[in-house]
Amino acid sequence: MRKIQLLPSLIATIILVAACSPATITPVSMEGILTTANQPIAVAENDTQQTQDGLVSINIQGFAFSPKTITVKVGTQVTWTNLDNVGHTATALDGSYDSGLLNNGESFTFQFDQPGTFEYLCTPHPSMRGIIIVVP
Repeated sequence: MRKIQLLPSLIATIILVAACSPATITPVSMEGILTTANQPIAVAENDTQQTQDGLVSINIQGFAFSPKTITVKVGTQVTWTNLDNVGHTATALDGSYDSGLLNNGESFTFQFDQPGTFEYLCTPHPSMRGIIIVVP
């Protein structure tokens, strides 16, 4: 019974936090659902970082790429910036680009001129992975 009594309070707290939060909640579209290593990855619309000037930024922080998966149009330039205190790379699995070791505050930019799905990782930390989906 105690769980049932806490439920209305929990719901009210969630609504209050959501109402006070400056973040925008964006619905997940079915178009961006991928499967990697048999685990679903939902790509929210805010992970589609296409801007009018064709520039997208990915932060490297906390031993992760953020956003982990993005969808961009052909011709978009993607810039990775290392915000960690250790060196990282953004290295395409297909060999199409390699940032080399980026130290804290350093960036690397690559322009995606062909459609496709480009998986990448951090060479020194291969569990750090990301995906760039390039559409026409």
